[in-house]
Amino acid sequence: MAKQFEQHIVSKRFMEVFDELVERGSVASMKEFCQRVEHLPQSLSYIRTGKRDISIDLLIKIFEEFKGNPIYILFGQGPKVADDKQLYLPKFKGEVGELKNDNRVIEKLEQLVDAKNEFIQSLKSENARLSEELKRLRP
Repeated sequence: MAKQFEQHIVSKRFMEVFDELVERGSVASMKEFCQRVEHLPQSLSYIRTGKRDISIDLLIKIFEEFKGNPIYILFGQGPKVADDKQLYLPKFKGEVGELKNDNRVIEKLEQLVDAKNEFIQSLKSENARLSEELKRLRP
């Protein structure tokens, strides 16, 4: 039996940022959002309902197109949407200059990639299972 999918916290925070963009009037609907970031509405719907995790490509697009705060999405700190004049930096120990040497950013990104890879593997397994089932059902 396939492992039940559990959505990553980063995907949940992404949807919080999306909701904030709608509240602010930065985007009118899911359809408009998807058109602006060139993303399939069905895929975003799967993220909304917890059936899929966000892709790295979609994360980058929300950062670039809508100023979604990457620090909020990855760490849960700061405003959901970044101010045009500054990017929010998380409250790490040490000076901001030391941030580039902080492995927590890399670890969070690695966790996101691992979660995406697990999801891809679960889809491949499910695809193989369904293919076998179809072969048995065919005359």
